Amino acid sequence: MSVRSEIVEGIAEILWAEGWSNHVEEHGCKNLSGQEITGIMPPIPKDAYEYAEKWARETEKMNGKSLGELYDEAMEANEREHTRSRRTSPRDFGNSLTFMIEGAGVSWFDDNAEFDLEVPDHVGGEATSDLMFLAGSTCEAAWENPACPECGAFNQPGDTKCRNCGESLEKDEED
Repeated sequence: MSVRSEIVEGIAEILWAEGWSNHVEEHGCKNLSGQEITGIMPPIPKDAYEYAEKWARETEKMNGKSLGELYDEAMEANEREHTRSRRTSPRDFGNSLTFMIEGAGVSWFDDNAEFDLEVPDHVGGEATSDLMFLAGSTCEAAWENPACPECGAFNQPGDTKCRNCGESLEKDEED
């Protein structure tokens, strides 16, 4: 696998982890307490790779360099500054790029030396929202306990009224 592919994999991994875990937390279909999300989430879907590839191309265009070249610069900066970090793999670089692109407050530079790097701005999470919807559409528990038809909030099995908007969750029996 090329360095670029590993970086894109790291971007897709975080995008899917966020989308899937957001669904799980909202829906309550799995207990995530104390879990490493990337260790228990389903396989990364094609949609996450498509977003990752789009973000990779945007990052390359903004910097006028390939992801591989940017990663090489990151490693050279660590060497030049004598920075020792446990998070230096191409996949780690992709993970960090994702958080930076989303404006999540986590940065490659938290654990690694600074170098010139620009990232696109995707604060607001269209990708995460789309992937959360995808996770919900593939969640067997969601089929048994669907979202409120009025507001889209998930409720607990057996609820008769939505905890968010108060709308009835009872299915109307057709005559």
